[in-house]
Amino acid sequence: MISRWLGLNIFKLSAEKPYFVATRNKFTNQPILTPASSDQEVEKCIEPQLSVSAPFWPAETLNNRYKILKCIARGRTSHVYAAIDRNRTVKEARGQLVAIKGLNRNLAVDSVLRDAFLREAHFLHTNLHDGIVEAFQTADCHKIPFIVLEYLRGTRLDLAQIQIENWSKIAALGSRIADVLQFLHMRGITHGDLKPSNIMLMPSGAVKLIDFGSARDCRGNGQASYLDGFTPQYATLERQDGCVAVPADDLHALACLTYQLSIGRNGPGGNVMPPGIGVREWAALRGALEPRRSAQPINARVFAETIFGP
Repeated sequence: MISRWLGLNIFKLSAEKPYFVATRNKFTNQPILTPASSDQEVEKCIEPQLSVSAPFWPAETLNNRYKILKCIARGRTSHVYAAIDRNRTVKEARGQLVAIKGLNRNLAVDSVLRDAFLREAHFLHTNLHDGIVEAFQTADCHKIPFIVLEYLRGTRLDLAQIQIENWSKIAALGSRIADVLQFLHMRGITHGDLKPSNIMLMPSGAVKLIDFGSARDCRGNGQASYLDGFTPQYATLERQDGCVAVPADDLHALACLTYQLSIGRNGPGGNVMPPGIGVREWAALRGALEPRRSAQPINARVFAETIFGP
């Protein structure tokens, strides 16, 4: 399990972000996570404890349309819920399930933070791509803004069962992520918080990037806002100093998670050469592991070609 080398407790993590039904192998007693594939299975998922600032509550119906089933994820600034869209029919291709992302109550009173929160929906709605979670609508309920998102029936990368130490498979996965980043960067958008838990592996083998709360116009300058989250172990020094994310930050994050996949654990400074990687590719990857923007390849396409191969 990738979660094992990330130093996480897989059963605890499934409770915090339960897109999955949790069971145990009757012979080994090891936890098994299966992506929820129906409304009934979503009901079985373990629900993370709601904070006092939770925007909505289970069984609540938003604007006479979206029935909240339960919370499936919570973060510093928002909660995400599985919900039923009553305006859809069960027979529709997308089904009735949607994801509702609501800004925490204690932040919703600040107009600047509200605008920053809704900016995520703007980025998603104006940058449609198979590798990016889709946003359908933004609305308010009880003066709390929320975003209606595509409900993904995939598996988060940090919880997925992937054969590590297989460079060809890791390179194929990394190339798909790099393709999505290239699409975003060419349109002036940077993700800002790329990490395994923000990447979904779909049953088809495709990848989808999620959680664009830290996404920004990468042509801008200045300091990050309160809603600009990042994860230190995937961040450049500039990002850690509070600078707004730029494409180089996404590329460094991709290098970090690629390295983790290839050696099966968090590595200090990229000193261990991943098995199966070529000498040139290793030199390029090791360079991108340097937590400085100036050490990153010029763009995601070059990153993919030099590290993952043409």
